[in-house]
Amino acid sequence: MDTQNTFVLENASPDSDMDNGVESVLTGIDAAYRAREDIADTYFVVPDDTFGISSFTFVTQEGLLPPPLTHTCVFESSSLRQQQAPQDDLYSPTDGGHIETTGSPCTQPQPREAMMEAIEAVIVTLIEQLVTSQRLELPPYTHSRKRRPTQDAEGEPESSRPISIRNRKESKQFARYLRVLDIIHESLSRNEMVSKREIYYRDVNLFKTQDVINKIIDNLSRYYNVPRSSLHVTTAVKGILQGAAKITLKNDRVIDCAHWQRDRDSDYCSDEQGVLIPPMSDVKSVHCTANLILIIEKESTFRHLISANFFSHFPHALILTGRGYPDLATRSIVNYLSRITQAGFYCLTDFDPYGIEIYSVYKWGSKVHDFDAPNLTMPRLELLGLSRKDLHSMIPEDEYVPLTQADRKKILDMLQACMAEVEGKTRYKILIQELNTMLYFDIKCEMEVLWQTSLGITGYLKKKLELRS
Repeated sequence: MDTQNTFVLENASPDSDMDNGVESVLTGIDAAYRAREDIADTYFVVPDDTFGISSFTFVTQEGLLPPPLTHTCVFESSSLRQQQAPQDDLYSPTDGGHIETTGSPCTQPQPREAMMEAIEAVIVTLIEQLVTSQRLELPPYTHSRKRRPTQDAEGEPESSRPISIRNRKESKQFARYLRVLDIIHESLSRNEMVSKREIYYRDVNLFKTQDVINKIIDNLSRYYNVPRSSLHVTTAVKGILQGAAKITLKNDRVIDCAHWQRDRDSDYCSDEQGVLIPPMSDVKSVHCTANLILIIEKESTFRHLISANFFSHFPHALILTGRGYPDLATRSIVNYLSRITQAGFYCLTDFDPYGIEIYSVYKWGSKVHDFDAPNLTMPRLELLGLSRKDLHSMIPEDEYVPLTQADRKKILDMLQACMAEVEGKTRYKILIQELNTMLYFDIKCEMEVLWQTSLGITGYLKKKLELRS
């Protein structure tokens, strides 16, 4: 090997905890870089024992192949700059300006080719850092936010910094992000979708938990200002709906949500009652004729309404549930419906802090996805019930039960967050009133009690809607 053409970058001492991530990182760089067209005469050789993290070796090709090491990664290039890149360019994800990473109020879908170029540009930057003996750094995908209400959807990142290999913790984070970029690039290049669960199982030893994947995908989506579908990442569908709407998928299949039994062979038809809500990336259009759209916290209540002949009383309604805390597909379709119809939007939840929180997520969004709030929120959503106004008038007093210690702590945390925000007292007035009532009277109530009242759940809804009109 010609030592004149060899460059070694010393980074850190070996870290035995990183062994499981070594091959992932090297494979990630290799896969992304091999996708580029500028193939030629430069090799980067990374031995098995070096990304622990100790050194990288750069070797020019003079008909010489790298030695057959256990974990050898070869990069081919003819256009690498052999000098330090300008500081402003170090974290640019595109090289071509295809994707804006700052200043966008919400995510915007991007072409598959643009996302591939963005990831490849990150890899080029890493290689340039190797060549010029700089510290290896990924773009500032991570971020921290100022403290604010869970229900708020307008927070801004407080600070962020590049992901580097300064210590053991950051080295592991570096490996994880690079491995996810590798998997995403692979799915983009094959034009295939990959689920977050699949990503996790591709490298369990490196990722450790599913939550790690969830956070990385959210951060990548935030950084590139794109929905997860632009990263070719999906999650299992969760929400269900039924009623006066027809969904046309991008494969031109039409799902009639009022007559879902006719479409049993559709991927988005439930085996029970209702239609599984598809990701918006699969939806071409939605035709909705409903004049009432009711969002229900619990699946059990959703099914009880159908069994209680809800649609014979409300034939032009659409009901849906996120089966508890809503997923992005459910929140996205609620947002989409709000833009194509003037129907009234109402929410039915338990009278407890968790029900109020679910209502607030539909209405104002969550801090985890605040960067995409305009695509995931429904500001004109009204809380139909259960509410403080039902006390004594519609629900017997003996149906209420005392709050638990966890309930009280949850309420206090939510109240504190609401009041801490500028104009929070005005913006979250309905939340504050409901939470204060629970706390003052030490009560909560679940929707199931409506099944036993003289009105019944359908009668309850009729009376509440009459009062609204």
